[in-house]
Amino acid sequence: EGLAFGVVPVISRPALGVVSGMVGAGGNLGAVITQACFFKDPHMRTDFGILYQGITIIAVTLTMLACYFPDEGAMLLKAGSLKGVY
Repeated sequence: EGLAFGVVPVISRPALGVVSGMVGAGGNLGAVITQACFFKDPHMRTDFGILYQGITIIAVTLTMLACYFPDEGAMLLKAGSLKGVY
């Protein structure tokens, strides 16, 4: 959760409150969808649902490594390091 909110100031400083609210609402919607996907089936054991939910969260969080902002950089790259590519 902190990783997603860490990107918020980079997106738009003037609309910081709006973007922060959209990220928060998206997180709540994601929680509802995830719960519906993993716990709706009555035959799904709760421990397997929690395990699959954890795996999904890790996989989706790893996609944040691909986020690159030319002025700010990325998690593993400095700002401006992809000038010819980006």
